[in-house]
Amino acid sequence: MFLFAFGFAETVEVYYTTDTPIAGFTISTGNNTVLGFSLTGGIIPAGNYTIMYLDFIGDVSTICLSHIIVSDPMGNAIDYEIGECWVQ
Repeated sequence: MFLFAFGFAETVEVYYTTDTPIAGFTISTGNNTVLGFSLTGGIIPAGNYTIMYLDFIGDVSTICLSHIIVSDPMGNAIDYEIGECWVQ
């Protein structure tokens, strides 16, 4: 499950709770897209973690996660739920 938490008006904290390890992350961003991947086969262990902080420019009421692909260490898709979009 991926969720939002907000600290400062321009910073979005994305965190997750999982009982399945997730394939590891290197972060790449651009064109309203955030891509996380691993070139070494690293994983994020099962548990509760902040996965990233995103700096956001614009109206924070428009922030919403979509089109998420999550995979296990073997590259298999993991079913997930996305928390509610941010609404002020």
